[in-house]
Order: sequence, then C-alpha cells, then structure tokens
Amino acid sequence: MAERMLIMHGGQPEDFQMAAAKVFDLIESHFGKQESLLQNCKCLVLAPPIQYLESEFSYEPKDVTFVQLFNFKFEKKEGELTYDHLWGVNGGYALNQEGIDTISDSSLSDSINSEKGDDDAPVNNCKLSSDWLIDFDNPHLDIPALEAKECHKFEAAACLGTNRWKSARVIKSKEGAAEFREAHFNELERDITALVAQLQTWETEVESHALELNTHISTVTTRESEVKDLRSDLEERESDIHQRECDATVWEIAIVQLEKSTRTRITAELKCRFLDAESLEKCIAIRNEALRELEEKLDDRKQLAMVDKKTLGEECARVSHHIVKTKIHEDMVKGAEALFISRERAHKKIRDEFQVREALIKEREAAIDLREDNARQNHFANFSPTGPFCKAQQFVKAEQAKLNSGMMVRELPVLEREQKMAALEAALKLEREMIRTRFRETEEMKQRAEASQAEVKNQRTALYIEEKKK
Repeated sequence: MAERMLIMHGGQPEDFQMAAAKVFDLIESHFGKQESLLQNCKCLVLAPPIQYLESEFSYEPKDVTFVQLFNFKFEKKEGELTYDHLWGVNGGYALNQEGIDTISDSSLSDSINSEKGDDDAPVNNCKLSSDWLIDFDNPHLDIPALEAKECHKFEAAACLGTNRWKSARVIKSKEGAAEFREAHFNELERDITALVAQLQTWETEVESHALELNTHISTVTTRESEVKDLRSDLEERESDIHQRECDATVWEIAIVQLEKSTRTRITAELKCRFLDAESLEKCIAIRNEALRELEEKLDDRKQLAMVDKKTLGEECARVSHHIVKTKIHEDMVKGAEALFISRERAHKKIRDEFQVREALIKEREAAIDLREDNARQNHFANFSPTGPFCKAQQFVKAEQAKLNSGMMVRELPVLEREQKMAALEAALKLEREMIRTRFRETEEMKQRAEASQAEVKNQRTALYIEEKKK
C-alpha cells in the first residue's frame, strides 16, 4: 500500500544528484538486480505532484522545480519505504512525502499509476530561506498559493485506486512534524555556532589586520619623519651651498681686489726699484768716472805729493760697501720678481680649485633636484586621496568603528560588574569601619577598666600604708 502526503514546508537543500544517488543505491541494495522494480522505484522517487498543483493551485508544469530529496528510510522488518522530496513553486515550496507499506511490483505500479510525473520538470538546486518555514497549525499567509487555497493532504491507495484530500490543519503525524522542526532547529543551531566561529575567526583576522595596519602606520610615520629629516637636510645643504656660493663670491671679490692691489703695489715697487737701479747705475758710472779721474789725479798727485793712505783706504771701503749694497738691491729685486711669479701660479691654482668646486656644486644641485622630485612624487603617490595611506586610514577607521561597536557591547556587562563590585567594596568598607569603631570602643573600655583597677589598687595600698603608720 502506498501513501502520499503533500504539505507546504521549508528546509536546507542538498544536491539533487547526490540525494538521488543515495536513494537509488539503497533501493538497489534491497531489490538486487530486478530491473523492473528499480525502474518503478526511480520513477516513483522522481514523480512530482504536478496534477494536484494544477488542479488545486492552477500551477503550470514549468513553474514546478525540484529542490531537495531527504529523509529516506527503509525498515526491513515492516517492509516500509518512506522518503520526502521538496519542489519549488511560484510563491512557496511543496513537500511531497512518499510512504510504501508493502513493497511489490503491484504496489509500486499502483502508486505510480495514481499520479504520473513529468519527465521534463526542471531541476533547481537553490537554497531555501527560513522565511518560508510554515507552521502546520497556523500557516504563513504571505505565500500566494496559500492565500488562494489551503494546503491539503493526499493519500493514494494502490489497492482501491481512489484519491482523498484533507485539510493541512488535520495532520495525523504531528509527532513527525515536531521531529522535523527539532531537526531543523538543530541545523539552525549548528549554522549559528558555525557563524559564531566564523565571526570569532573574523575578529581575530580583524585584530591581526589592525596590528598590521598599526605596523604600516608606524612605518608610514617613520617614513614621513625620514622624509621630513631629508627635507631638513636638503634645506640645510641648500643653505650651506648658498652660503658657500656667497663666501666664494666674497672670496673672489677679495682675491680680485688683492690681485689689483698687489699688482699696483708690485708695479710701483718695481718702478721705484728700476728707477733706483737706473739712478744707482748712473751714480756708479759717474762715480766710476770720478774714480778714474781721482785715480788719474792720484797718479798725478803721487807724482806731485804725498797722499794720506788712511783717507784713500776709507774711500775705497766706502766705494766697495756701496757696490755691495747695489748687489744686494739687485738680489732683492730678483726675489720680488720670483715671488710675484709664484703668487701668479698660486692664484691660477686657486682659480682651478674654484672651477672644480663649482662643477661639484652643480652636480650636487642636480642630484638634490632629482631627490626632491622623487620625494614629491612619492609624497603625492602615498598621501593622495586615492593613495595607500588614505585607503589604510579609511580601512582603519571602519575597522575601529566595528571594533568600538563590539567593545561597547562587551563593555556594558563589564561596567555593570564593576558597579556591582564598587557597591560590594563600599559595603565592605562600611563593615570594616563599623568593626574598627567597635574594636576602638572595646579597647577604650579595657583601658578605662584597667585605669579604674589601678586607682583601686593605689587607694588600697595607701590605706594599708596609713594603717601601718598608725
């Protein structure tokens, strides 16, 4: 006997081919190699409830699609075969529940003849939403199919070949529906636990990303400080180069002025010395002529009279000394000329050094310009609105907002616990203060009692002493 029940239902879909393969393997393991039974079972498994949907809800065959096959059970003792297959329709889903009490060729053929399926029915492996879950006692009213007509239960008896339809509110197997709901809720709990685990992994990933972003931000800040340091160094070098250029111009002006002054001074000294030398030469020539005249006169006077030898020796010494002075002056003039030539050579060396320094300064300026251009390009590339730094800041802000929202949710119970702990601490402080006050009062009472006892002892000793004296 075959029994069929059609209700609206929701659930998690599986792959049609995998589910059908499981069903066929189980049927084949039971029936062995009986091809007729296998074909009949396959046709029965894939038979959609198209006739009932056309007659009751006016659906067309193209609107019915396969979604899921599940809950396949076979009990060997009772010989009962049960399974469910879910079909998607416009505005909802239809769950076709099949039940065969006694498996035989006739029962299978009767169950197939009671309703034939469409071989061209499309297959859809889409996922079902929990919004389509329908309570059997209080059906959902958002589905157009249920708004038009109520859901019914279909029972096909193979022996009689008659069809009966009942309301979905009167369902015999409420325990099965409750078990199905419990299984569905268990699946939802599993999904929720999986989602919680995914959220925890995402939180760890977000924290790792936040750490990476913090490291990137620290590297960016260090690079910014390096860029600032490079800029300050470049500005200092530019100022040094400018100062050196100013110093070089000042030194060049000073050197030119020194050259002019030295040239004028040396030319004046040379002119004076040349004039002195010419005058000395003239004097020497005149004196030579005078000496010749004097020698002639002396020769004449030797012959004529006796001349004083001392005066002649002094005159000769004076003349020789004057000759030595003229030689020394000539040597000084030659040394001045050599000094002037050496200074000209040193000036040429200084000019060559300045030219080499100017070339080095130009090369350094070109390198500095290239570095400035590269630094500007890197700055604009990194700090532009579409750059990585701005994107990282936006991502960090979004992640911080997410983390702050999560932290606020976590901090609320922590704040409540802190408030409770503060209240408990305040109560403990009050109790401690009460205990301390009580302890102080007891100590004061003890001290007073000891003082009174000491006074009594003193009075007794005084009385005893007075009695002895008497």
